Amino acid sequence: MYYIHFKPRSKHPIPDPEENNELFIDDFPIKKTSQTKFLGVTIDEHMSWEAHIISLRRKLGHASATLYRIRDNLPKHLHKDLYHTLFESHLTYCISVWGGSPSTKTCSLWIAQKHCVRVPRTLR
Repeated sequence: MYYIHFKPRSKHPIPDPEENNELFIDDFPIKKTSQTKFLGVTIDEHMSWEAHIISLRRKLGHASATLYRIRDNLPKHLHKDLYHTLFESHLTYCISVWGGSPSTKTCSLWIAQKHCVRVPRTLR
């Protein structure tokens, strides 16, 4: 089991008095971690969502590559359905939680989406 101590990001970090303290539940040690995945969303100790956005960008890259590989083998009317199935489902999952991140952090997701939407129109 793990726990996260949430703390604000600051220019002058304050030493954490709980840094070396150990937490036990029924003599079972609980380890401190800086980030964890919960219900598919990566949460870090600063609530910055950077780790989640990086993970999501990787998933979207795989989805986009899959769409690129199979685009010529499928009828045109299925391209939109596959976009929604393989790409948009990942992008919109829990967006109400991490979607308020600054646009500087989510810019790479917007670029990935533009790229994926253009895939069916790409000719070989």
